Amino acid sequence: MKAGIVLYRRVPGSLMGEWSDDDIAGKLANETVRDVDDGAVTGDWPVEILLPDGTLVFSGRLSSTSFGDCLKLKWEGISPQRKGTARFEGIGRAVQDDLIVASFEKVEQA
Repeated sequence: MKAGIVLYRRVPGSLMGEWSDDDIAGKLANETVRDVDDGAVTGDWPVEILLPDGTLVFSGRLSSTSFGDCLKLKWEGISPQRKGTARFEGIGRAVQDDLIVASFEKVEQA
């Protein structure tokens, strides 16, 4: 299984996430989603993911669209650890106004 999890908490103008997947051996990385309007759960935003030691894991865009009672999430960008582009897709849910949880998996490049 190549799945991952992320938990976001809202801070003014951003979503701050804790993120992990198989490629980082279950370590918790810090995800910052910028330029998020207050109350927004859908949109397209810049995102960076860093390991606790500051190593960049991912830099790109996160898009979130409505999907019934949930959200469809797509991360597209650059991963230095993967030596090139990386894409992930997932499904999430806004649990409270300031809390979003999601699972995701890597999209294999064709």
